[in-house]
Amino acid sequence: MRKKLICILAGFTVAVGLVGCGQGKAVAETTVATSETGSESSTVLKGTVSKSSTGSDGADTILTITAGGSQVMLDEVRYYAYTAQATYETYYLTKGKEIDWDSKMDGNVTWEQGVKSLVLDDICKREWLNEISSQYDIKLTKKEKLSVKTKVLEYFKNTNVKLAKKINISEGRLIKVFEKAEIADKTEKKMEKDGSSTKEMYIKWKKGNNVTAESQWNNINFKEAIFTLEDVK
Repeated sequence: MRKKLICILAGFTVAVGLVGCGQGKAVAETTVATSETGSESSTVLKGTVSKSSTGSDGADTILTITAGGSQVMLDEVRYYAYTAQATYETYYLTKGKEIDWDSKMDGNVTWEQGVKSLVLDDICKREWLNEISSQYDIKLTKKEKLSVKTKVLEYFKNTNVKLAKKINISEGRLIKVFEKAEIADKTEKKMEKDGSSTKEMYIKWKKGNNVTAESQWNNINFKEAIFTLEDVK
């Protein structure tokens, strides 16, 4: 059982918040940072369906989240949301149980709402880091781009079929998603090396920018489990 779960976890390439203590506090901070109006950042949840288009690689690119001046498409959002779902479910399986997504965290926030809130904040931070990457002269080397392509090939080779189906992203689009994640990581490390307070700068960015989530964001849910106890028998 343990060996199977380790294999499942090894296939994930996205970092989400650690499961356990501090989740409620992290969600509360995320909510405050993205829901206030006026001079603060605000999250607007729309009920209308966004316009969609098809990318050059055949990917369905539906605008789902606008973070400041950046636009995030549905397939990328699905990747992070459902990978987070799978990660949390897998963690609970290591404890010999399944996560109840409708149960409450701290306060009245359900686990589904809380994890989605953390995912949204994680997406916004990644977009912000990409926005400012040029200020730190951050680019991917040829070696790093080749490494990204290798990771993408490994993803399609090793990822659970149900998870891959829920995410539904093309190879070309996933390369772009992974490249953005790599640029964000390099930018954050460069900022910290230069003595910049990434946390304080990100909070400042959130206070001055709006985050708009289209109806597709609300449609993403964790009602259908990706991993259950049946997967580790």
